[in-house]
Amino acid sequence: MVIRKAGVFAVALLTIFSVLVMTPQPASATQLHAPFSASNGMSGNYHVIDDHVDYSRPVGLIVQLHGDGAGEFQNYPNGHGKLTQIQPVAQRHNMVLLSARTPSFEEGDHTWWAGNGTAKSDYLAELINVVAYGNYPVDRSRVWFSGYSGGAEQLTYHFLSRHLGLVSGGGALMTGGGGARGLLNSPLQTRPNFRLHWLTGTDDRTASFCGTCAAATGIAHYVPQGFIRSTIDVRQGYDHYELQGLEAGVLDQLISGAI
Repeated sequence: MVIRKAGVFAVALLTIFSVLVMTPQPASATQLHAPFSASNGMSGNYHVIDDHVDYSRPVGLIVQLHGDGAGEFQNYPNGHGKLTQIQPVAQRHNMVLLSARTPSFEEGDHTWWAGNGTAKSDYLAELINVVAYGNYPVDRSRVWFSGYSGGAEQLTYHFLSRHLGLVSGGGALMTGGGGARGLLNSPLQTRPNFRLHWLTGTDDRTASFCGTCAAATGIAHYVPQGFIRSTIDVRQGYDHYELQGLEAGVLDQLISGAI
């Protein structure tokens, strides 16, 4: 009887040890302004924030794309800006946070959508593959994108059409933008499972851009092509810049399934 108990105890210890050994551990720590060069010749910088992740649990990924000017990316190392609001969302849902600065920043183009938006989307896809998937045990059914203004335009103009095959589920939040152009090339089987949500306001307009118009155009373009889990939220009285204060909270609700 004593021998049997000792054997059971040994098996239990071995099981615990095996779980600990097999639990994926982070390959890299939080990095700010890290450089990345893609095979298409584009180079840029990114933040990857992971020191809140519990690797004994399933790990997701949030990819955040800045608006024109890249203010939210530039301000994060100083402890302020929108990314400081999104980081707690990543923590609550056990997700790595990857914030990418447009690869054209050093050339004076601080946007994700202008210039060669297609090449920029290819750069972003390679960054996700190498930095996120290459270093972290990301569950590809739990990948969420969040883009503001020009970042939202990059998602709906280029990235979701060309590179949705990188994920098997999750969704995208487009805040203050997210229009559409051209036919989609994304996998048909992924479209019904991928959530799209446009966040805009009744006053979402600037001198050169109508975010409300872009959101209406975007959802009208995506739903007929199989993205049946698409929704739009028009906030009364919110302008283009005030919407930034809502982005993190809405993203949190989307990931939670509350909306």
